Amino acid sequence: LELCRFLKKRRPKAFLFENVVGLVLMGGGKRGHYAEDGSPEDENAPHGGFVAGSTLSFILEAFAACGYAVSWSVVNARHCVAQFRERAFIVGFRDDLRLPNGAALGMDWRALRADLASHPGARLVLGDILEPPRESVSPDGRELTARQWAAVRARCEEEGEDERARSLPH
Repeated sequence: LELCRFLKKRRPKAFLFENVVGLVLMGGGKRGHYAEDGSPEDENAPHGGFVAGSTLSFILEAFAACGYAVSWSVVNARHCVAQFRERAFIVGFRDDLRLPNGAALGMDWRALRADLASHPGARLVLGDILEPPRESVSPDGRELTARQWAAVRARCEEEGEDERARSLPH
């Protein structure tokens, strides 16, 4: 792993690694369960209710072999951005720092989730911040109007993508 090469060479006191939630699920990982409001059903479940697959387990072992005590969790950034956005975070603390009770207790994931939930935009969704449509859209809001669709086709034709424009339904 390139990150391990960096950790061995630079030896930072701590690191934060962030990636997509798919990293946790690769190799047989399991997804946590969420309540209707998007919060984990069990706030006390370790790792946000997720179970690491073999890929994340390999990475955690590699970081530990570099001399770091690691802790990980899945955090949903829905409190900071107007979308449901799960991210996998790994925090590592260098072993020689001798943190009390190990570094795993040095990162309080529940407190982080609570802090994020108290963020002023915690209940926003994307529709709350978008401008209202200038013309009516389909009843379910997921289809373009005839005028919008004609504009897409015209744009393809303008950009010299005649073949693509012809392939679009009328």
